[in-house]
Amino acid sequence: MKQNKQRKAAGFLAALLVIALILSLAAPIFTTAQAMPVTVEKSDPETEGNINAILPAQEKGQEQFLLEMRAGYADSYILGRPTPFQGVLTNLGSDFSGEIQIKAYSSYEEYNSDIDKKYTIYYQPLELAKGAKKQVNLKVTADAIHKYFQVILVNSQGETVFLKNIATQAMEPATSFVGVLTDSPQDLAYLSGLKLAENGEGDLYASKTIYMDETIFPEDSDFLKNFGIVIIDDFDTKLLSTEQKDALKSWVQAGGTLVLATGAKAEKVLAGLTNITTFQIEQKKRVSTLASLGYPNGYGEVDIAPILGEGLKEVYQENGVGITSAMIFGGGNRR
Repeated sequence: MKQNKQRKAAGFLAALLVIALILSLAAPIFTTAQAMPVTVEKSDPETEGNINAILPAQEKGQEQFLLEMRAGYADSYILGRPTPFQGVLTNLGSDFSGEIQIKAYSSYEEYNSDIDKKYTIYYQPLELAKGAKKQVNLKVTADAIHKYFQVILVNSQGETVFLKNIATQAMEPATSFVGVLTDSPQDLAYLSGLKLAENGEGDLYASKTIYMDETIFPEDSDFLKNFGIVIIDDFDTKLLSTEQKDALKSWVQAGGTLVLATGAKAEKVLAGLTNITTFQIEQKKRVSTLASLGYPNGYGEVDIAPILGEGLKEVYQENGVGITSAMIFGGGNRR
C-alpha cells in the first residue's frame, strides 16, 4: 500500500513538473557570480607534450597522500560552466607546504602535437602537517573534453610530489542539469528519463538528473549555473546551510525555476526557505480525481497541502482544491 501511494505521488509530481515547464517564463538562467577568493588562475601556452595530455597521466605520491575527491556532479561536468572539485586530502608523510593544482585545457587538438595547447592552472596555497587532513575545494571551468583531470601537489621547491587522475564525463554546453534535492531518490528515479530542462524559448533540450542532499548541494551560486531547474521533494530544507540557501535564492532571482513538491511533507520542504519567502500551509486535503491534469478517470488518492504566500498565484485546482501555484521571484520562478 505504501509503495502504491509513493508511485501515485511520484506520477503526480511528474504531471506538476510538466505544468511548471509549460508555464515557465522566458527568463535568463545564467548570471555572472564572483569567483572563489581562494582560487587563482594561471594561463600559459604549452608547446610541447604528449597529445594524450587529457588522458591519464602517470600517478605518483600515493604513499604520501590520500585524496578522495568528487568532480562536478555525478562525475560529470558541462563544458564552459563552473565546476566544483571537492574532496578531502590526508597527509600520510612529512609536513607539506606548497600548492594544490588542477590543469584545465581551453583549446586542444588531439591529432596535432605541434600546436599550442592552451590551459589554465587552478590552484590554492596549501599547508598540511604530517598526519593531518583538510577539505579542499576548487572551482574549475573547462572548455575542452577531459576524460581525466589531474590533481597535482607541488611543493615550495616547485617539485611535483603527488598526482592523481580524476575520471569525469564531459557534457555538451547545451546540456543542463536537473537538480533533485530529496531524501528519497529511489522514489523519484523516473525523473532520470524525463527531459525537464528548457531554454529561454521554452524548448526542451538535453538534461541529466542529479540527485542531491545537503552534502552535495552547492554553497556557491556560480555552480548552480549548471542547473536549469531544481526540484525539492521530501527533504528537510532546514538542513541546508545559510550559504546554500543564499545560493538558491540568488539562482532563482537570476532566472532559475524552483519546484517545491509539498503534499504530506509540506512543512518539511518549506521550513528552511524563509529567506526566499514565507509560506502559510492550509489544512491538508485529499483529492481522488485529477481531471484538470488529464486524469479524468481518477488517479488514486493524493494528499494536497494548499499553500498561501505573498505573490503566490493558484494555477490549477481540482474540485475547488488548489493543486499547483506559481510565484515570480526576481527573474525566476517558484512553483
